[in-house]
Amino acid sequence: MLFGLAAQFATRASATHPHPQSDGLHINTMHIATPGHGGYDEDFCAESFVEGYISDSEFRQFLINKMYDVGWDGTGNYKIDQWATSGYCEGYWPDMEWIEMRISVVEDASPYYCGSASCVNFAYEVWQQSGAIKDHFQARLWLRRDHMYALTSPSATATLNHELGPAFGLYDPFDTLCIEFPYSVMHQFYEPYRCPSGVYILTPYPADKTSVVNNLMPAH
Repeated sequence: MLFGLAAQFATRASATHPHPQSDGLHINTMHIATPGHGGYDEDFCAESFVEGYISDSEFRQFLINKMYDVGWDGTGNYKIDQWATSGYCEGYWPDMEWIEMRISVVEDASPYYCGSASCVNFAYEVWQQSGAIKDHFQARLWLRRDHMYALTSPSATATLNHELGPAFGLYDPFDTLCIEFPYSVMHQFYEPYRCPSGVYILTPYPADKTSVVNNLMPAH
């Protein structure tokens, strides 16, 4: 969840991110790798609800450019294997369950349970025999327009990268661990996180990816 960012670039990593999400809060396909483009890859679609500022086509191209260079693609020997859909999200409605990441830029994310922030929530639960939620088929990323600017600023890349973290199981760390472990994609610089690093974090750190691979990817 992201409220606002400031400053420049980070350059070093730390130990494994200390608190991954529960099993219920990540996308289901990241447990399995398949050759080529298959049913267990992470398809993503784009949609803009602020067409006067950012068009669907501009936002889709931004995602295609960034989803492959922000560093998550290929994680865990391609258990995270990202593919852009050929159309925009709204064109697939109502048959959207097969799209693992629905990524939207919006003026106000509060109608999507984000409060005043950009955020991630989940849909299409995967249930265990016990009746508990195992994980989800789809992550929904709601990115506020004022965080994305004209798609050319470090803030836009950092916002996307930060919100991909929870899709793959990392916590938003509202705690003092930010002081001890500042070098994480989940520790962007702004007041609610109490993070002193003062940086835009544009790619996941090795610690972030190690946490996802070790804690979230094993079968459960």
